[in-house]
Amino acid sequence: VTALSEDGIVMGIQHTSLPFAAVQFHPESILTSPSHGMTILENALRFLKYPNHDTKPQSGAEIVGELELLEAEDLKKRCEMAGLTTAGSKSDLVVRLALYTHKQRELLAGRLSLQQMDKETLEELISSLGLKRELDTENTKESLVQTLQKSLLLE
Repeated sequence: VTALSEDGIVMGIQHTSLPFAAVQFHPESILTSPSHGMTILENALRFLKYPNHDTKPQSGAEIVGELELLEAEDLKKRCEMAGLTTAGSKSDLVVRLALYTHKQRELLAGRLSLQQMDKETLEELISSLGLKRELDTENTKESLVQTLQKSLLLE
């Protein structure tokens, strides 16, 4: 609990380790001062972030925008380094690498837990990424997690 009203009603809460919080706030209320409302919003934007995350995460659109500036050959090289298929158009490569970049950053920041995903979701992620797999690789949940970790963590 981060805030109480004068009569003891909970007005604000925050998770102890994740950047989740909520406030009892109605900006449309005639009793809410615009200056107080803006202060609440500014504080939320300033303080609600993951620990050890100093830089603003890129949006998907920003990642795609940067990748679109690259030539197809450079995109293919990046796919090869990550163990992703290089088939398809330049747009296919951009989408594949944007998803890969996003998932890699989420994993490194601790916001993606491969171990908590079910086998079907892991298979869908591998397929969406166009991740190359050994033909003789087992198809167990553990092997799928290892395949993704090896690629996303560049091991």
